[in-house]
Amino acid sequence: MKMVKIFRLLLVCAFFCNVLGFSIAACLAQSTGNSPSMDDVRLSISMTNNVIPVGSMFSIFAEMRNTSTNVIYMNESTPEQDFSIFLTNDSGAIYQISRTPSHITGSTVLNLNPGDKHDWIIQAWVSRYFEPPGYTPTQKNVPAGNYTLKVTTRMSTRYKIFTSESNLAEIQIK
Repeated sequence: MKMVKIFRLLLVCAFFCNVLGFSIAACLAQSTGNSPSMDDVRLSISMTNNVIPVGSMFSIFAEMRNTSTNVIYMNESTPEQDFSIFLTNDSGAIYQISRTPSHITGSTVLNLNPGDKHDWIIQAWVSRYFEPPGYTPTQKNVPAGNYTLKVTTRMSTRYKIFTSESNLAEIQIK
Protein backbone atom coordinates (compact mmCIF):
# COMPACT_ATOMS: atom_id res chain seq x y z
CA MET A 1 0.00 0.00 0.00
CA LYS A 2 2.85 2.40 0.88
CA MET A 3 4.51 1.68 -2.49
CA VAL A 4 1.27 2.61 -4.30
CA LYS A 5 1.19 5.98 -2.51
CA ILE A 6 4.82 6.70 -3.45
CA PHE A 7 4.10 5.73 -7.06
CA ARG A 8 1.04 8.03 -7.16
CA LEU A 9 3.11 10.88 -5.70
CA LEU A 10 5.75 10.36 -8.39
CA LEU A 11 3.08 10.35 -11.11
CA VAL A 12 1.56 13.59 -9.81
CA CYS A 13 5.03 15.17 -9.58
CA ALA A 14 5.87 14.00 -13.12
CA PHE A 15 2.57 15.35 -14.47
CA PHE A 16 2.95 18.80 -12.91
CA CYS A 17 6.62 19.04 -13.81
CA ASN A 18 5.79 18.12 -17.39
CA VAL A 19 2.94 20.65 -17.56
CA LEU A 20 5.14 23.39 -16.11
CA GLY A 21 8.08 22.53 -18.38
CA PHE A 22 10.44 21.05 -15.77
CA SER A 23 12.16 17.73 -16.09
CA ILE A 24 11.23 15.03 -13.63
CA ALA A 25 14.80 15.10 -12.29
CA ALA A 26 14.51 18.82 -11.56
CA CYS A 27 11.22 18.20 -9.80
CA LEU A 28 12.69 15.43 -7.65
CA ALA A 29 15.67 17.66 -6.76
CA GLN A 30 13.37 19.82 -4.69
CA SER A 31 12.82 16.94 -2.30
CA THR A 32 16.27 15.30 -2.38
CA GLY A 33 18.55 18.31 -1.96
CA ASN A 34 21.24 16.20 -3.61
CA SER A 35 22.99 18.79 -5.79
CA PRO A 36 26.26 20.72 -5.57
CA SER A 37 26.37 24.30 -4.42
CA MET A 38 27.68 27.00 -6.75
CA ASP A 39 30.92 26.91 -4.72
CA ASP A 40 31.47 23.32 -5.84
CA VAL A 41 31.59 24.13 -9.57
CA ARG A 42 33.93 26.96 -10.57
CA LEU A 43 33.89 28.73 -13.93
CA SER A 44 36.98 30.93 -14.30
CA ILE A 45 37.77 33.23 -17.22
CA SER A 46 40.86 35.12 -18.36
CA MET A 47 42.10 36.97 -21.43
CA THR A 48 45.51 37.88 -22.80
CA ASN A 49 44.37 41.38 -23.75
CA ASN A 50 41.86 43.51 -21.86
CA VAL A 51 41.79 46.33 -24.45
CA ILE A 52 39.61 45.45 -27.43
CA PRO A 53 39.16 47.57 -30.59
CA VAL A 54 35.55 48.54 -31.43
CA GLY A 55 33.97 46.07 -33.85
CA SER A 56 36.56 43.32 -33.37
CA MET A 57 36.79 39.75 -32.13
CA PHE A 58 38.60 38.55 -29.01
CA SER A 59 39.19 35.27 -27.18
CA ILE A 60 38.16 34.30 -23.68
CA PHE A 61 39.89 31.42 -21.93
CA ALA A 62 37.43 29.52 -19.70
CA GLU A 63 38.07 26.74 -17.21
CA MET A 64 35.44 24.72 -15.36
CA ARG A 65 36.43 22.81 -12.19
CA ASN A 66 34.13 20.33 -10.51
CA THR A 67 35.04 20.15 -6.82
CA SER A 68 31.70 18.55 -5.90
CA THR A 69 31.03 14.85 -5.36
CA ASN A 70 28.49 14.82 -8.23
CA VAL A 71 28.95 14.34 -11.96
CA ILE A 72 28.14 17.58 -13.81
CA TYR A 73 26.56 17.37 -17.27
CA MET A 74 26.98 20.12 -19.89
CA ASN A 75 26.20 20.59 -23.57
CA GLU A 76 29.23 20.15 -25.75
CA SER A 77 28.72 21.69 -29.16
CA THR A 78 30.84 24.82 -29.62
CA PRO A 79 31.86 27.19 -26.83
CA GLU A 80 30.09 30.03 -28.65
CA GLN A 81 26.84 28.05 -28.43
CA ASP A 82 27.29 26.70 -24.90
CA PHE A 83 28.23 29.91 -23.04
CA SER A 84 26.51 33.30 -22.61
CA ILE A 85 28.76 36.37 -22.56
CA PHE A 86 27.69 39.66 -20.98
CA LEU A 87 29.32 43.09 -20.88
CA THR A 88 28.13 45.64 -18.30
CA ASN A 89 29.24 49.26 -18.66
CA ASP A 90 29.85 51.80 -15.88
CA SER A 91 26.25 53.06 -16.04
CA GLY A 92 24.81 49.54 -15.70
CA ALA A 93 23.78 48.91 -19.33
CA ILE A 94 24.18 45.21 -20.20
CA TYR A 95 25.19 43.96 -23.64
CA GLN A 96 24.82 40.26 -24.38
CA ILE A 97 27.44 39.50 -27.03
CA SER A 98 26.60 35.81 -27.51
CA ARG A 99 23.47 33.97 -28.51
CA THR A 100 21.40 32.58 -25.62
CA PRO A 101 22.22 28.86 -25.40
CA SER A 102 19.46 26.31 -25.82
CA HIS A 103 18.51 24.15 -22.87
CA ILE A 104 20.67 21.16 -22.03
CA THR A 105 19.70 18.75 -24.78
CA GLY A 106 22.78 18.86 -26.98
CA SER A 107 23.60 15.91 -29.18
CA THR A 108 26.85 15.60 -27.25
CA VAL A 109 27.00 15.89 -23.47
CA LEU A 110 30.20 16.52 -21.54
CA ASN A 111 30.46 14.65 -18.23
CA LEU A 112 32.59 16.56 -15.75
CA ASN A 113 33.39 14.00 -13.06
CA PRO A 114 34.23 14.98 -9.47
CA GLY A 115 37.72 16.50 -9.41
CA ASP A 116 37.83 17.05 -13.21
CA LYS A 117 38.46 20.28 -15.06
CA HIS A 118 37.79 21.25 -18.66
CA ASP A 119 39.11 24.19 -20.71
CA TRP A 120 37.61 26.14 -23.60
CA ILE A 121 38.57 29.04 -25.83
CA ILE A 122 35.46 31.12 -26.51
CA GLN A 123 35.46 33.49 -29.49
CA ALA A 124 33.54 36.71 -28.80
CA TRP A 125 32.68 39.70 -30.98
CA VAL A 126 31.97 43.30 -30.02
CA SER A 127 30.79 43.99 -33.59
CA ARG A 128 27.27 42.93 -32.56
CA TYR A 129 25.13 42.27 -29.52
CA PHE A 130 21.89 40.42 -28.84
CA GLU A 131 18.81 42.06 -27.40
CA PRO A 132 16.53 40.00 -25.13
CA PRO A 133 15.74 37.15 -25.40
CA GLY A 134 19.18 36.82 -27.03
CA TYR A 135 18.57 34.97 -30.29
CA THR A 136 18.91 37.65 -33.00
CA PRO A 137 22.01 39.88 -33.30
CA THR A 138 21.57 43.64 -33.76
CA GLN A 139 24.56 44.05 -36.12
CA LYS A 140 25.54 47.15 -34.10
CA ASN A 141 28.91 47.56 -32.41
CA VAL A 142 29.08 47.53 -28.64
CA PRO A 143 29.92 51.21 -27.86
CA ALA A 144 33.42 52.17 -26.74
CA GLY A 145 33.88 52.32 -22.97
CA ASN A 146 34.83 50.42 -19.83
CA TYR A 147 33.03 47.13 -19.20
CA THR A 148 32.83 44.21 -16.81
CA LEU A 149 32.82 40.84 -18.59
CA LYS A 150 30.89 37.85 -17.22
CA VAL A 151 30.40 34.40 -18.75
CA THR A 152 27.63 31.96 -17.78
CA THR A 153 26.69 28.44 -18.77
CA ARG A 154 23.91 26.01 -17.91
CA MET A 155 24.66 22.59 -16.51
CA SER A 156 22.97 19.87 -14.54
CA THR A 157 23.39 17.06 -12.08
CA ARG A 158 21.09 14.06 -11.93
CA TYR A 159 18.76 16.17 -9.81
CA LYS A 160 18.96 19.80 -10.80
CA ILE A 161 19.65 22.24 -13.67
CA PHE A 162 21.54 25.39 -12.71
CA THR A 163 23.62 28.24 -14.14
CA SER A 164 27.28 28.72 -13.34
CA GLU A 165 28.71 32.27 -13.42
CA SER A 166 32.35 33.15 -13.99
CA ASN A 167 34.55 35.55 -12.16
CA LEU A 168 34.34 39.15 -13.47
CA ALA A 169 36.98 40.62 -15.79
CA GLU A 170 37.48 44.29 -16.55
CA ILE A 171 37.84 45.19 -20.24
CA GLN A 172 37.98 48.36 -22.28
CA ILE A 173 36.57 48.78 -25.79
CA LYS A 174 38.30 51.55 -27.76
